[in-house]
Amino acid sequence: AGGSFLNFIYFVVFVGFIMFSSSATVPTKLALVLLVVVCTNAQLATLSEIYSIQNGWSDGVVNIGRVYSEEGDYTQAAVDHINEFYNYEVGPVAFKPTLAYQIPFRSTFEGALSYFVAGNPNFPEDKGFALAPWSSVRWVRNETVIRDDMAVSMGEYYFTDANSGEETKVEYSFAYVRNVPDGPLKIVLHDSHVPFNPDPCGDGESVSPPFSSTTLMIMVVVAACLCICLVAFFYWKFGRSVDTVDPEAGK
Repeated sequence: AGGSFLNFIYFVVFVGFIMFSSSATVPTKLALVLLVVVCTNAQLATLSEIYSIQNGWSDGVVNIGRVYSEEGDYTQAAVDHINEFYNYEVGPVAFKPTLAYQIPFRSTFEGALSYFVAGNPNFPEDKGFALAPWSSVRWVRNETVIRDDMAVSMGEYYFTDANSGEETKVEYSFAYVRNVPDGPLKIVLHDSHVPFNPDPCGDGESVSPPFSSTTLMIMVVVAACLCICLVAFFYWKFGRSVDTVDPEAGK
């Protein structure tokens, strides 16, 4: 929405500048207005394409769970989903799923497929994220940056459990590229993680270091001084071994 509004502002400013410019002829003005319209629409179409691929990704995840619940070929549904949205046919994809710990990065098609539907012994931690199942995915987009044929999107998406109706909030970053002119955008980066929790214990208290760095440094210095004093004391008390020689001995 932010990008669309900016495009509208740009459009108004450029058209106003062109139409009120006295140095350009009418045909030139009309040609420049047409050029601005084309460029603005191209930007809007790219944003629209990003939103479309994100919504399509959501539909694909929901569909995998639905096929699984109906005892259909959910693995093939996941294969189709990955082939449609991810760029594995060209090369590795920087994919960091939410619930992957032992093998957190899934740069291969095999790793991505296992994350969505499980069943691969090479990835024993996977339970099949898309098999939950989910009934919907709601997107809250924070920012979208477009550079030529590459786009990066960041925000939050909320997964609704099909059984309980509860939403799970996850933060995401996606990067998309276009491999060929007029081709579809494909995911080359997908980072997904749960939000930072400042109160993991649930007691209403924020997690903070027990000591400040200054206090910790003072404690270290004091402890070092005590150790030196103890060593000196034990050496003075028990470590001295000096033979006393009677100067009159041997006379």
